[in-house]
Amino acid sequence: MKGSIKTSVLIACVLAALSAHAQERQIFWTEGFGKIFRGDENGAAYEEIITARVPSALAIAEGYLYWGDAATFGIKRSDLEGANVEVILPYANWPADLIVDSPSRKIFWTEFEGGKILRANLDGTKVDTLITGLSRPLSLAIDDQTAKLYWSDGITRRIQRANLDGTQIDDVLALSEGFDDLAIDVNARKLYWIGDGIKRSNLDGSNIETVLAGIQPFSFALDAAAGKIYWSDLQKIARANLDGTTQEELIHGFTFGVESLALDHTSGRIYWIDRWSTTSTIQRANSNGTEREDVVIGVPAFRGIAVDVAAGKLYWTAAVEVMRANLDGSGIEWLADISCGMSDLSDIAVDPKAGKLYWVRDSDCGGGSQLHRSNLDGSATEHLWTGGYLSSLALDLEAGKLYWTDNFGRLPSKGIYRANLDGSAIEFVLDSLASAFGIAVDTRNQKIYWTDYPSSIRRMNFDGTEIEIVLTDLNTPAEIALDVPNGKMYWTESNAGKIRRANLDGSAVEDVFTGLRAPYRLALTFGDPALRVDEVSEIAPASLQVLQSYPNPFNPETKIVFFVPPNAQQQRVVIKIFDITGRLVRVLFDREVAPGRYEVIWDGRDALNSELASGTYVYRMEAGDRVIAKKMILMR
Repeated sequence: MKGSIKTSVLIACVLAALSAHAQERQIFWTEGFGKIFRGDENGAAYEEIITARVPSALAIAEGYLYWGDAATFGIKRSDLEGANVEVILPYANWPADLIVDSPSRKIFWTEFEGGKILRANLDGTKVDTLITGLSRPLSLAIDDQTAKLYWSDGITRRIQRANLDGTQIDDVLALSEGFDDLAIDVNARKLYWIGDGIKRSNLDGSNIETVLAGIQPFSFALDAAAGKIYWSDLQKIARANLDGTTQEELIHGFTFGVESLALDHTSGRIYWIDRWSTTSTIQRANSNGTEREDVVIGVPAFRGIAVDVAAGKLYWTAAVEVMRANLDGSGIEWLADISCGMSDLSDIAVDPKAGKLYWVRDSDCGGGSQLHRSNLDGSATEHLWTGGYLSSLALDLEAGKLYWTDNFGRLPSKGIYRANLDGSAIEFVLDSLASAFGIAVDTRNQKIYWTDYPSSIRRMNFDGTEIEIVLTDLNTPAEIALDVPNGKMYWTESNAGKIRRANLDGSAVEDVFTGLRAPYRLALTFGDPALRVDEVSEIAPASLQVLQSYPNPFNPETKIVFFVPPNAQQQRVVIKIFDITGRLVRVLFDREVAPGRYEVIWDGRDALNSELASGTYVYRMEAGDRVIAKKMILMR
């Protein structure tokens, strides 16, 4: 498929540890290729707050370059030099693939979400809906000899065909494996597609054979006149004879492969989309791989997403840049540019307590993933370590630990790892795990949750024991986020177009948002395992106040409630736990907070997460020049 959706599940980005105050319980997510949305916790409404412009499907005809815009869902064209860009179809749904039929002077495209195939004149006029009621139409191909249109469907796993006006629909192939991208060798009467490698058959679906085995192509294109097939994979563009012999590697140096190969037979050039380059470009080169250059330059596609609620800021990564904005999408700032060759910023997390920003980049500058941190304004950047491949990142700020999933295995094994926040003391938590992707930690219950491609969510203890399958039969779960105080987990299902939630044990599954376009990364403005925040009510106290912990005595945990009055400025609040001898056993809370009612949970553990003995303890709240102390009793 020229506008392949498969690489959207390759790049990672993660939920941040959240800050203290939230007047609204909101969900933020990235969607498709370059949009950020936010919605209410109850799923009643959502809005797009930030949009990029990213190319998707690609075709060439009559001196024009045509492509889909995966962010605006329109179709554009330019000359073959990338100049004179114009929008020919400002469209309302994602054009997953498009193809130009020169004899009829028509452009055809698939509407992925709408389940349609449409066509128009080459200038975008006279739009006709040809076929409706499809599941997920993906790639297109045309047989000029018989005037037939072929397409693939990602849900039904069928290849079908019809006349160019959409009549006389026939089944060609039904396959057990997933497949993508189509092309036709008109003279040899052969149909090619991507399955397990690249395969071909007769145009009626008979005589299936494997042309290229042992490869994982993203896209391919035929030069039937020259007897060549071109394809792209994770690292390169290559070619071979149409029967798969005489393979040649042409172009290297891609971050995560390229998509939508198209051939200009007149000039002998290859065009492609490099969505994971620094600016999501359309590029080209000679058919032998020489003279590679940019043709159309887009803007950075979005990766990681994180929120700092107390500061009212949203952070995300865009190719080689770290960016932030207000929670309504305004006030966009570029904080850091860490480009180095073909690199990609793949994950981000926020430590609001320490005022630090963590991000991960993957680069051909050597060594795999590189972990960096800086101040929240992008200053004082530190390189912490290099190695492995971080798919998703989570912070345990109480224990000072960093967790990540590695599903490429550049460290000794694929699996789940952790380290100190300075990158030291790397250790396995669970190894030999190839399909872990999104990760989140429940510090209250000492659990790690992760999405397990392609259909489940799992969890285990912090020490790697008691592995459980929490949910199964999901549709490609990607990112996961936890709302521990309310016993909920949230996750995205990109292929299903959903954000869903369930109890932490996997029960009571429900849809929060449906009908989305490839929701991917996820962040919540709520869910701190040690904290619950409510809006300031009309009867809130006029001064700073902390209530007696409840229950008291307690086992295993107690709740400490404090109020910051409506007329107060944002201020730092610290809650410390002391034993009866006056020894500090734990700093339970240390954050900048806004006016509100706060609930902080103490689980009877010290700073090293060890259970404390029964006895009397003192909790002391410090805010500016005010100090309030109260006693509580732990009974084991």
